[in-house]
Amino acid sequence: MTSTQAPTDLTGRGRLDRAEVVALVRDWHGALERHADVAHLRTKLVRSGLLLRLPGATVRDAEQFARWYRELNDSRFDQRRDLISVDVDLVSPLHAEVTVTLMWESRRWQRPAPRSRWTGCLLTEQWLVVRQDGAPRIRTLVTRTAQPLPGSDPVADADVAERVRAELVAS
Repeated sequence: MTSTQAPTDLTGRGRLDRAEVVALVRDWHGALERHADVAHLRTKLVRSGLLLRLPGATVRDAEQFARWYRELNDSRFDQRRDLISVDVDLVSPLHAEVTVTLMWESRRWQRPAPRSRWTGCLLTEQWLVVRQDGAPRIRTLVTRTAQPLPGSDPVADADVAERVRAELVAS
């Protein structure tokens, strides 16, 4: 007997939609800004086939992500991530290509400086989101550009921008 129903992975909660992809982006950046527990962020990532090209690191698994996230939280505070745009292209029922533009700001203190320094960048990220276990998850997140904001600390500007350029050259 043949069924006339569509496969379950293409119906109901199986099909990606724009609203849930945008919600994933908002939750991801909100959690990073709040310094959420790494376990929460890991639930937003695929179990295998992960690729995150972030300023200062290329991450391919949950352990590498936890290390990068710990270093970020140990070195940066007062982070602010303001989403400017989230463009979603649903390339299949289970895959979305996403371009995220955001303004990222933080403060950083390095011994023995008497004060912390402000860093601000306009970032563009390219994401590939897939449905896995009934939820949208990040398979790929690549920081494409990091444009320093006016008045941003020059040392920090060079640090962020050079790391992004180095990662782009390596890819």
